[in-house]
Amino acid sequence: MIAQSSESPSKVWFEEPDTVFVTLNGYIDATAGARTLRAQNACTEGRPYVIVVCDVQRATGMSGEARRQLINNSQGAQARGVVIVGGSYPIRTIASMIFRAATLLGVPLLPFRFANNLAEARALLPELRRALRAVV
Repeated sequence: MIAQSSESPSKVWFEEPDTVFVTLNGYIDATAGARTLRAQNACTEGRPYVIVVCDVQRATGMSGEARRQLINNSQGAQARGVVIVGGSYPIRTIASMIFRAATLLGVPLLPFRFANNLAEARALLPELRRALRAVV
């Protein structure tokens, strides 16, 4: 089953059993970031956790406020793993820094991976699920 939300200019959808896909488009400011998070939270409501696959290939940037919203998101299902699709070396570096910086705010470091495309991201999902089962 695929549940999708169209509230956000970015595309957000959920696929069973535990994965929310987010495709970011253009520059993500605080308003676009809030809309994307609302769409993500709507897709994952009532679930104990999710793995997030975030495609940044068409993203051109993200404001500091949008990054803070992402880190401080307490609504919807708890993200337990993340796969970032696409992105240049600087984007991958910034994403790694965001995940590590979140630990300073008390957010546990999530297992995260990088993929070049959606097919590669999907191939990483079983590995993340195994890692999550080992922790839980």
